[in-house]
Amino acid sequence: MLKRELLSLPHHRSWALTHLKDAGVPFQWHYHPEYEITLTLGAEGMRYIGEDVAPFGHCDLALVGPDVPHTWDAKASDGAPEVYVVFLPRHWLQAQVEAGLVELSPLLDWLAGLGNGAVFGTATARRARRLFERMAQPGPLPALAALLELLQLLQADEHGRPLGGRLQQPPDRRLDRLLGHLQRHYQEPLRLEQVARHCSLSPATLKRLLQQHCDTSFSQYLNRLRLGHACHLLTTSLLPVALVREQAGFNNASHFNRSFLAHTGLSPLAFRRRFGWRRLG
Repeated sequence: MLKRELLSLPHHRSWALTHLKDAGVPFQWHYHPEYEITLTLGAEGMRYIGEDVAPFGHCDLALVGPDVPHTWDAKASDGAPEVYVVFLPRHWLQAQVEAGLVELSPLLDWLAGLGNGAVFGTATARRARRLFERMAQPGPLPALAALLELLQLLQADEHGRPLGGRLQQPPDRRLDRLLGHLQRHYQEPLRLEQVARHCSLSPATLKRLLQQHCDTSFSQYLNRLRLGHACHLLTTSLLPVALVREQAGFNNASHFNRSFLAHTGLSPLAFRRRFGWRRLG
C-alpha cells in the first residue's frame, strides 16, 4: 500500500533528522514532499525509488526526490540495522539562495538536476556516516554545518548514479484522491475510465495528472504498485508464484512474468532465490 507520509519539523530546525537504532527496515511504499537522504547500515536487500529497483549492501546511501514513491525491503546483514534519514523541504535551498547565500547556488542546481533521486558509492556512504553522527548531536549550528558538508560530499561523488525522471510538481488534491484510490484497490481489476469516474475526473485529466506529477501513465503506475507488492510477497512468504501473481493484482501470467523481468532484471523465482531465501530459510 502506497501512503503519503506527513512530516513535522522540529521547532529549532528548518529540516529534520531521524535516527533509528536496532530497528527493522519495514517494507512500506510511501512518498512525501521533502527530499530524503537515507543512510542504511547493517542491512541488505532491495531498494525501490520510483521505477528504479536495485540491490543494496550493508552501507547504503540514497537520495529520494520530492513525492517519489520509495521503500526498502531489507534484512539484517551485520548486527542490528541502523538508519539515518534527513528530510529536506523541497524549497529549502532555494530559500537560502534567495535570502542571499549565493554560495549555495551550485548545490541548488545539482539537486534540481537529479530527477527522482540518486544512489551513491560505498566510499561516500562511509564518509557520510560521520556527518550523520554529527547531525544527530545537540546544537543546531553544528548540525547545519554537517548537513551542508553532506550535500557537498554527495555532489562531488563521481560514482553517484542519478535515477532519472523529473521532479514532481507541488501536490494536487485531485492527485491525492486518485493515488489514494489506486493504493487501496490496485490488487483489483481496474480500468482507467472506472477510476476516473470514481475520482470525479475525466479520463484525459486523470492521464494528465499522472503524467505531470508522477511522470508515468495509468498502466505503468498500476504496474509499479502491483510489482512492489509482488516483490514483497516473494521475499517474505512461501506463497507459490501463481498466488503471488494473483494477490498482487495480475490476472495474466505472461504479462506478470514479462513485467517482473523488465522491472527487476530477474524472473520471480530467481528474485526469490536471490533475495528471499535467507529470510525464509
